[in-house]
Amino acid sequence: METSTTQANAEYEYCDLVMKGGITSGVIYPAAAVRLSSKYRFKNIGGTSAGAIAAAVTAAAELGRRTNKPDAFDVLKALPEDLARNGHLLKLFTPDPSTRKVFKVALGFVGRRSILRKVFDSALGVVLASLLWFLLLLAIGLALPALFYALVRWHSPTAVFGLCAHHPIVCIMSGLCLGFPLGFVGAVAAGIVRTIRAVASNGFGLCSGMASQKGSDSLTGWIHQQIQTAAGRKSDDKPVTFGDLWTAPAYSGENLSTERMINLKVVTTGLTEGRPFTIPFLGGALYFNKSELGALFPNDIVQYLITKGEIADRRAHPLQPGRKPTGDQRPVVSPADNTTRLFRLPDNEDLPILVATRMSLSFPGLLSAVPLYRVDYRIDRNQDSDTYNTRVGTKVWFSDGGICSNFPLNFFDSPLPRWPTFGLNLLQARGASCTEGSPRNSDDFVTLPKAVGSGPVVWNWLGDAYRGSKSEFVEERSAHSCIARFAGSIVNTMQNWRDNLQAASPGYRDRIVSVRLCQDEGGLNLNMPEELITTLNQRGDKAAELLLTKFDFSQHVFTRFRITLCSLQEYLACLDEAYSHPVLPQDAEGWSYVDGTSRPPHYNWSHENIRSKAAKAINDLGELSEVWKNSLTEQEGFCTDSPKPRAVLQSRPDF
Repeated sequence: METSTTQANAEYEYCDLVMKGGITSGVIYPAAAVRLSSKYRFKNIGGTSAGAIAAAVTAAAELGRRTNKPDAFDVLKALPEDLARNGHLLKLFTPDPSTRKVFKVALGFVGRRSILRKVFDSALGVVLASLLWFLLLLAIGLALPALFYALVRWHSPTAVFGLCAHHPIVCIMSGLCLGFPLGFVGAVAAGIVRTIRAVASNGFGLCSGMASQKGSDSLTGWIHQQIQTAAGRKSDDKPVTFGDLWTAPAYSGENLSTERMINLKVVTTGLTEGRPFTIPFLGGALYFNKSELGALFPNDIVQYLITKGEIADRRAHPLQPGRKPTGDQRPVVSPADNTTRLFRLPDNEDLPILVATRMSLSFPGLLSAVPLYRVDYRIDRNQDSDTYNTRVGTKVWFSDGGICSNFPLNFFDSPLPRWPTFGLNLLQARGASCTEGSPRNSDDFVTLPKAVGSGPVVWNWLGDAYRGSKSEFVEERSAHSCIARFAGSIVNTMQNWRDNLQAASPGYRDRIVSVRLCQDEGGLNLNMPEELITTLNQRGDKAAELLLTKFDFSQHVFTRFRITLCSLQEYLACLDEAYSHPVLPQDAEGWSYVDGTSRPPHYNWSHENIRSKAAKAINDLGELSEVWKNSLTEQEGFCTDSPKPRAVLQSRPDF
């Protein structure tokens, strides 16, 4: 195979960018994307949760730049300043009326205050949220000591007043000691009941993201405004869709041709089906309830979805005039009442990237999940078009993409990269550098592996370990702290083990910038002060600086080349072993399907010539494996001294 020279003189440099989820930690990303845009043109952009916001606005800015809007990335540049101004970040997470009191209580746990101050603020919030219950139980608690004294001594009711008259201090103190705990416990119990009811009725989140339909006053409206502005459009113009990105115009003199000019991917989690989904969706129609989505998106977006969804429905299931709908032509209705019509979600090319972003952003408990519907054909009604003139949908709740894949760096990987795919990772910082009042220099919080073999290894610190640059031994003496860290490590491992393993592997680690955050930075810290947001913005700029100045793309290409050859050699050897030495007669019939001498019951080739070529292809692969095996000794194999840990080729479902 000769080296192609078709695109050898490309005028532009390209890169991909993948950003990790992290709620408010996303304020790091705009500065990094802006800095990278000074050198690169973005081809593939991906992210999860807060990373999905930055990915969507970056893709829109690249679209704007391709449509003669040279200042498109200024929108990204201005984002941190906009969020820092007058507490705008916190205002975007405005709770809905039913969850307002609960939200205020939860807010007491976050911020840069001391533990005692957080406990006090939260306790005060609990009392104020259930003030009537607190006062009622406090009054009962104040009266109980005197009543108990009267009952024990068998006095008349006047004894109660006699006790308080002769021993007022005892009476008051006893009442307070009993009344305050009783009132607080009652307030907590009432708050828990209220929280469960409010969150369940609000899509499993304190905030819908659309507490207001007034433009940027809500989180979803603000995201929509940023996307539209970056793309050079007004908020009431046609929303930016995946199709707009895919068909973006080429730059002047650009000779690189790809199937999608700008490719955006985000991850969401279908909790009902228990698996991640990539948006754009890979297949299968989804439906929505107009009123449910109207509570989560601007009205014009919902109307756009209805219009484009009807076009998609007619395209998929054309209905001749005057004929009764049959099969998949039948309308889909809500399972709640069997009468409310559900509308089909548009095809990917007509799907607004705002919808994908919001679906990826639904952080459990904070932002409401997005309800969509799917037709389950295991239900008899959906199969019987003779009896039923409608199909019924099954509700599918979509929540935060980070539940399953918080850092999907492998989104845009190829065996040999034509341009770099950069990753921006978020890790927890520890030690004296996070002490309040100490300077937080970006150089101390942003790292890129300096040499082959090093990488961002994540440690779930459980105590009794060496920590810090000085390798000081730290012993954890608190049993409660150890248990809490142990439980947290279990959750973190379940959620992030794939991402952590990948980030520490060769071919990945050298292109990942790790940005470390203190406990009062990013995450659920919705009320970060302006100076802290500015600090995080500086770390984003530093991350891009390291990628621009320290990343060695030439070495990266060769590293991936070594990994690919080693993986191929081992994969083909395994394939050849199975194909050349089948277990007969157990595998006889299956092998006849593979050889093309018998017809399989399912998944047969669509054309006879494809079947014969497939049989030849498997033989060719076996011969190639034999050539490698005979020409390469164990010391000369492609896996000799290959990067560690080894990578493997394997089939896995795409999501």
